[in-house]
Amino acid sequence: MSLLDDLQPPDRPPIELDLTDARVTALLADLPGNILKGHGRTFTRMRFVRFTDPVMGRKWAGEVGQNLTTATALDAQSRGYKSTPSVDGGVFIGLYLTHAGLEKLGCSSASPAHPAFREGLLGRQTYSVRGGRGEEHLRDTAADWATDGYAQELHALLVVGFDAESRGEGERRFAEWLAKPGIELIDAGGRSTPEESGGRLFDAGGKAGRREVEHFGYRDGIAQLRFFPKSRPSQPEELSPLRQVLFELPAGARPAGSPPNFASFLVFRKIEQHVSEFQKGAQVVASKLMGDPSPTRLERAYAWIMGRFRDGSPLAKYDQPAADPANDFTYAGDAGPNGGRRCPFHAHVRKMNPRGDFNPIDQPINPSARLPVRRSVPFGERELLDGDQRVLAVDRPPPPGARVGLLFMAFVSSIEDQFEHIVTAWANQSGFPWASAQIDPLIGRTKIGNVSVPGPPGTGSTQFPRAVTTRGGAYLIALPRSFFAAMAAGRLP
Repeated sequence: MSLLDDLQPPDRPPIELDLTDARVTALLADLPGNILKGHGRTFTRMRFVRFTDPVMGRKWAGEVGQNLTTATALDAQSRGYKSTPSVDGGVFIGLYLTHAGLEKLGCSSASPAHPAFREGLLGRQTYSVRGGRGEEHLRDTAADWATDGYAQELHALLVVGFDAESRGEGERRFAEWLAKPGIELIDAGGRSTPEESGGRLFDAGGKAGRREVEHFGYRDGIAQLRFFPKSRPSQPEELSPLRQVLFELPAGARPAGSPPNFASFLVFRKIEQHVSEFQKGAQVVASKLMGDPSPTRLERAYAWIMGRFRDGSPLAKYDQPAADPANDFTYAGDAGPNGGRRCPFHAHVRKMNPRGDFNPIDQPINPSARLPVRRSVPFGERELLDGDQRVLAVDRPPPPGARVGLLFMAFVSSIEDQFEHIVTAWANQSGFPWASAQIDPLIGRTKIGNVSVPGPPGTGSTQFPRAVTTRGGAYLIALPRSFFAAMAAGRLP
């Protein structure tokens, strides 16, 4: 039995981790931060790099990797910040490798034998062949990837996060590592590797109120998987098992005789959000399907598309915004062929997390077991009401020509069975979770671009415009600190 199954037996609901167990403390001290708990920094800098040769590349990755912020260190930073809000959380450091990067470093034996990871996200945009038949995948368009430099081989992703107080230190370390030998940022043809910057956004309640939002104006950071119990027992929430995001690395990822170590796959996608198109689409839904373009009906239209009102209140529980981003609900009472009356089957949050809303005959695996850990960051310039607090003017679209969106990051233990299944079999498929369901109007893809959105019974349907475009991405692996320490010491094969 693996350590993960020993700590949390697979034949029963996951039990709380014993933080006094030496095996648990060793696991957390080696595991990269941001997987089991988000790093929570206000600002994030990212840069993809390529390795120039195995020797120099190993030296660079070994040095950076030994500076990773581990789960233990991140937890200590988080506790210190919460107990003394004036104390800065410090700099967060992450380093993630692609299969091509492992190959370039001469570490292909450390690469997990997962087809999607080894093929890479660029190679799985449209179609692949398995068992002699074509299988449709993500429906991204290759041309959309060229603009921002993602249509090229990438080896590693450096991530540095910081708050306002530690910004100088974070920017310095980011720049210093990118200036060290062993990597290239521009190839012989003059192509730059992608560089991204992002930051958390808040609504008019401000940072103190913790009302985090994304560019469409929705409350963000809710409905996350939880691996540790909340500090307030009065708000219980189901724990997820470690095996949902972690897996044991092959023997080639550690020195001979060393104990097992664990990793997670990182799915990265740059998603541009077309805010004006989204707002226009909601106005059409309000006018044509709700019969009234008034502010009240417009909020209802937003909820009809997303499954939550913009303040986070779930349509499954409320008929109007209630300032309650609740997670203690399921769709069980609104399920079945005649369901979808409270929250439509096509609603984005219902398609992405069909809580208790599935037919076990057609879906033998409980959908909750497929969910990823999301750690995304908004990018792009918007009008801010308060630049220091990053308070967003939610209802004002970006100026013409401005590009905004989400640096989508998700951790999974299986790219195929979690991320790709959710996109291909849930978002891009009608008939899920029930036969009358349409595809996801937000991230679903059709050949014509627009998606048909049915209204409440007796109202017909309308076309919803394409509101997001994937501009690039990569499949990477979050390796433990011990991997990079062994690499730096020359103890890896």
